[in-house]
Amino acid sequence: DGLGITSYCLIIYYHNYTSYNSAIVTVLCNRLGDVGILITLRLIITEVSALVHSSTLVTAGVYLIIRFQKFLISTNINTPLCFISVTTIFIAGLMANFENDFKKIIALSTLRQLGLIIIILRTGQRILAFYHLLTQAIFKSILFIAAGTIIHSINNNQDIRMLGNLNETIPFTIIRLIISNLALGGAPFFSGFYRKDLIMEYMYTDRNTNILITILIIISLILTITYSIRFTYYLFFNKTIKFYRYTFLKENYITNSSIIIIMLLRVSVGSLINWTFFFDLYLIFINTNKKLITLVFSLVRVIIIILALAIMCKIIKLNNHCCCIPYYLIFISSI
Repeated sequence: DGLGITSYCLIIYYHNYTSYNSAIVTVLCNRLGDVGILITLRLIITEVSALVHSSTLVTAGVYLIIRFQKFLISTNINTPLCFISVTTIFIAGLMANFENDFKKIIALSTLRQLGLIIIILRTGQRILAFYHLLTQAIFKSILFIAAGTIIHSINNNQDIRMLGNLNETIPFTIIRLIISNLALGGAPFFSGFYRKDLIMEYMYTDRNTNILITILIIISLILTITYSIRFTYYLFFNKTIKFYRYTFLKENYITNSSIIIIMLLRVSVGSLINWTFFFDLYLIFINTNKKLITLVFSLVRVIIIILALAIMCKIIKLNNHCCCIPYYLIFISSI
């Protein structure tokens, strides 16, 4: 409660009326049993929310669901709960691809991971869900701190369309975001590389998983890559916005030294926890068609990255001949 009051006073009360009203709704929901905490999660998330998320909003609820996983499987709400989770992941991915508020994109990413944890628990893999929670914790810590640095660097502006050329002002922060996006996309030797295949294969072995759920999950994973590429475009290639010239805020070396440790954990914790949690992991036998789905998904991911880079290059050439960003260019960059 002390943490909540402090966050309310420092972050929400002096911000605007929307955040103030959202905070009141959040307090009421918490006092009613923390049932509707996700109602205002998208609205009140801020750059200092790493501490709040680490203890109250996300971790406690996920741990409670993990403890009651057997109860969820034994009841008849297993299939409806999975459908709600898949729909949540899909809609959150679509919203993140067309959202311009930096903080809302991070909140939607958190919402997607919560839905994915529910899907993992539906397959009966409590250890895998807890492993996913631990690896996501390190990713989110880097993302929140980097987001706070960027927001302060552009005079508390949260619109990603106002980003651009930030690698000249805060290069270390941009490197942190790139590493976080690589881990989120399941790049080799990052933590996402060790868990995404396990999640997909356990989902294939679940007898209650139908083709609709499988297709929605694969599309949702592709949407993760697209909004990560879109955000990277606005960080690096948005040449028409020279907002970085009007800021004098530089990176904090004390913060950077602590982030280096987290970045090393970001690279190594996936394999370390994998060896610790799954030392007795058995081989998963699935048919050839299901095994090829992962390969097809990887190829589609590469094709999307190539197409996105081609669109970025085209937009850069167009931006060099104009002084502002037309609306249709913003729409194209969000694909």
